Parts: sequence; C-alpha cells; structure tokens
Amino acid sequence: MSVAGRGITGQAALLGGVGLAGWISVWWLNLSPIGEQFLRPVLLSHEFATVFALTVISRLLSFRAFGRVRVALDSAYYVVTAFVCGVLSAAALAITVLTTDGVARCASGTGALRPDERSWLRVQAQLFSSGGLAGFVLLAVGVSFGDLSIGDVSDFDLLWMVPTFSASFVCIHYALTGGGHWLRGNHISGFRGHLLRVIGAEVMFVPLALAMVLAYRHQGLGLLALLGVTGLFTAAMFKRVVTMGEKLERRVDELSTLNEVGQVISGSLKREELVNNIATATLHMVGSTSLFMIGLFEDGSTELDCQYFDASGNRFLTCSLVPDGGTVGWVIRERDALLVGDRERSGDEICGSIQCECQTKLPTFRSWIGAPIVACERVIGVLALQSAEPEAYGRESLQVIRTIADQAAVALENAHHYELATIDGLTRLFVRRYFDRRIVEEWERSDRFGNPFVLGLLDLDNFKALNDRYGHQAGDTVLTATAAVVRHSMRSFDLAARYGGEEFAFILPRTDLDEARSVAERIRRDIEKSSVVVGSQVIKITASIGISAYPEIGIASTHQLVAAADAALYDAKRAGKNRVVVATPCETITNDHHEIEVRAANVG
Repeated sequence: MSVAGRGITGQAALLGGVGLAGWISVWWLNLSPIGEQFLRPVLLSHEFATVFALTVISRLLSFRAFGRVRVALDSAYYVVTAFVCGVLSAAALAITVLTTDGVARCASGTGALRPDERSWLRVQAQLFSSGGLAGFVLLAVGVSFGDLSIGDVSDFDLLWMVPTFSASFVCIHYALTGGGHWLRGNHISGFRGHLLRVIGAEVMFVPLALAMVLAYRHQGLGLLALLGVTGLFTAAMFKRVVTMGEKLERRVDELSTLNEVGQVISGSLKREELVNNIATATLHMVGSTSLFMIGLFEDGSTELDCQYFDASGNRFLTCSLVPDGGTVGWVIRERDALLVGDRERSGDEICGSIQCECQTKLPTFRSWIGAPIVACERVIGVLALQSAEPEAYGRESLQVIRTIADQAAVALENAHHYELATIDGLTRLFVRRYFDRRIVEEWERSDRFGNPFVLGLLDLDNFKALNDRYGHQAGDTVLTATAAVVRHSMRSFDLAARYGGEEFAFILPRTDLDEARSVAERIRRDIEKSSVVVGSQVIKITASIGISAYPEIGIASTHQLVAAADAALYDAKRAGKNRVVVATPCETITNDHHEIEVRAANVG
C-alpha cells in the first residue's frame, strides 16, 4: 500500500474510532450507575419525540455545501434537546438521526464517499463517524457545561449558556467534520471558505435555539414546536438561496466556458491543438470528477478514433471504437445529445458495451453526457463527459454540451479546410505554397532576433526509373515512406514540406550548420535503411540532400538561400548520390537574377 493509501486508511480508522467512542459513551453512560449520578437518562417523552421529528425534517432539507458533503441546519435542535431533555438525549438523537441518514445516503450512492473510493473500512468509518462524531461532541460539551435541568437555571443564565453551548458544539463539530475530506485524501484548506459560510449559517440559528428553550420554559411544548417549524421554513429558504446561488455560479461558469471555446475556435486551426483546448475548456466547466472524450471519424472510416482526457486536461488514452452500441452509438444513431444520470438505473440499450480496438480497458462511469459533432449534415464525431458519481450532470448541461459540440464542429471543419489548403494529401507534409510563405517568415524572424536557421532540400535518387519499372502506385508508396522518415526527424517547431514531385524541403529554426548536417545525415541514413515492398519485390531507396544556412553562408535573400541549397543538392547528385552536401559560398554575387556562386562541401 502507498504512503498516501496508508495515510487515508489511518485517518479513516481514527474518525471511525472517534465515532465509535461516541456510540459507546452515550449508551454506557445511559445504562451505568455512574451516568445516572451526573446525567439525565434518555427518555422517550413528548418533548423528545417533537424535537426528533423536527430534526428528521431538517435532515430532509439538507443541501450540498461543497463536493459530496451535505449540510442540514439542524444544530439548533440538538442544543434544544440538550437543555430540555438532557445531554444524553441530545447525543442519542444525533447518533440515531445522523447514522440513519448516512446509511440511506450510502445505499443511494449520494454519501460523502464516491463509489470508486469505497472500501469496507472507509464505509464503516464514515457510518460510525456520521452520527457518533456529533454525539461525542455533544456529550463532551454538555458534560463541560453540566447537565442541568432547565428549571435549575435562571433566564439570565440561559441567555449566555445556550449561545455558548451552540457555538462550542458547531465550531468543534465542523472542525472535526474535515475528516470526511481526509477520508477522500483531500486537504481541508481547499474547503475552508465553504466551512466558514456553513458555520455562519448555523450560528444564525443560535437565537432560534435560545427562543425555543425560553418558550418551552414559560409557554410549554406548543410554542417550542411552533418556533421549530419556523426554523424549518427558514432552513428551506436558506437551502433555496444556496441552490439558486450555485445554479447561478454554474451558469456563469458555463457561459465563460462557451466564450473560452469560442476563442479557441477563432484562434486555432491546428486540429491537435484544437482538440486539447476544447477538452481543457470543457473540463473546466464541469469540475474535477469528470473525464472528457472526443471521438472523430477519419476519411470515411466506420471506426471512431477516440481520445480520453483526465480532469487536468491531459490525454491518457487513445483508442478506436466501433460505435454499434452503448452511449456513443446511441448519440450517433439518434443524432442528438444524451444524458445518463445513473448507469446502474439506465437500460442496457443505452449503456451497453461497445467494441473497443485498444488493449486498455475503457474508464467506467455512473454519469454520462454526450453530443454528436455534426458538420455539413453528417456526424463527424462525438464529444462526451463522464463521471464515477451518479447524477453528476443536470438537464441544463444538455444545452451546454450541444453548444460546445456545435462550436467544435465549426472549428474542426475549419481545421479540415485549412489542412486541405496547406497539407499534401499523399505525404501529409505541408505543400509548396505554405512552405514558401513560412521561409519568408523565418527569414524575417531571424533578422529580427538574430537566430540562425537552415534550409534543406531532399531529392529521391533514381525515382523516375523506379516509377517506370514498378509503376506510379509503388512510387506513391516510396514518397509516403520517405515523408514519414522526414517527419519523424522534425522537432515540434521544425517544418517539412513536399517541394515538388519527388523533392522535399525542410526548415530547421534556431539551428546552425553543424547541427543541421547531423539532422540531414540521420535522415539520409534512415531512408537508406528503409525499404518498400511491392508484390514480391523489395525496393531500396536512397536520397541526396543539400543544405544551406542563414546567416552563416552570407546570402542576401530567401531566393539565394534556396538557390544555395539547390546547388548543393545538384553537387550531391553529381558526386554519386546518396549523400549530404553543405553549401558554402566563396563569393556572393547579387544581381537582377539573384545568382550565387557556391562551393559545395561533400560530407556524405
């Protein structure tokens, strides 16, 4: 077990132990002679039944404060029970109500622990601590105050005792409630702001507790019950405010994400960068428990090429799916968005398995939401979010995911058109027109910042004879194989293009001649080692390369740079082919025809 795992297990055992201590203390003190001497026993009276009913209804009005932690503004009822019925009765009430609530939420999958976090020890610790922790704190605070009957103290004493008792219980209990996050390996610092707001809300109910105690003392059970019901209405209104505030925050985040996705669309034409940005922006919208998936059809294929991203926006899985069934297949078939609130309660026709062409097992989910990416009236892919938590997404998320999918469709279509204009269909390298523009940009950048760069021209040896002997299809295969070698040798900021016919070109920014010579020689060797099989024939291929550099060889324009590399390539051919030649001019002549005399150094 890892150090983190041992730490979480130890924390679970500690909290479970504190909760169990609360259980044992309450029932032992209630049954032992020692408890009878100092504390009032637990009695099933009308007062206890009334406060019990108020507490149960208050738990039903609970709401999510942060993460999976739910809060009910019920502390006032425990305090009232402590003064009216006794400390042991208050502790027993907390244990009974909170433990029952914890069991119910654990069974329904809405408890503090996510399904993937559950283990026997952690579930037991959570259940023991949910009620036992509050009972233990009530018992400790009550004993420190002294379990006095309400008739034994004056109104003046109640004015300070009830608020002090309430504040002590609330602060200690919520300080220890951080253990619910320790169980999940989180740090309480991330939730401090939420805790302070919840504690503030609980403190607002301190006057209610005082009023209920004084009302019972002077008017009896009826007024206590009326004030308790008033507290329930107040808690319901507070829940409404919190829920609406969370919805508003989510809506603001959703609009912000949609704006961010729109900026991605307008600012990126590279497909890989576009996909990464869409994943990051969408995950930012939904929070930390989701995974993002985008799948795209390639060139009329029936398989969906899928990429999975974790909560941080990092790609962790790439695979191919045959979307005949499952959620992805449903979205493609129906051409509509789909929300699965809880996979365990959904039909197999929606959540059934799909065929996967990868060795890694696909991530499982409880909640899933996805939408088709439709461009030009055809489905070109699917994007989806999934979570191990049930009911992680609401109905309002459907419109958001549809909007993101529509924006992604526009962006991907623009990227596709950009590729058609800049990428050679056979070799998947840039086309000559794009290369000519980029070499001018690199020249200007080099002039501005003083960084050297290198231009290389590569030509396949005896390519015409190969085409004549084996046919044009074999020639295309050779071109594709050569392009793959060149592409593999490029860094992320290098550029390679099909210059024309069997000729290729590459630009190496921030590179001097010595470095470029090594790169070119590696490309030449890799091409020489490669072979193409056509029928029963194995075709060996070689290439000649000429390289020139700016500003090292003292040229004055991009035309001269290309001319120098072309002259070096010509010398490589004339010297026997299958070699690299570096252009080193002995004299630069600038005239109307941009001619350049070069001395070629044979290095291959």
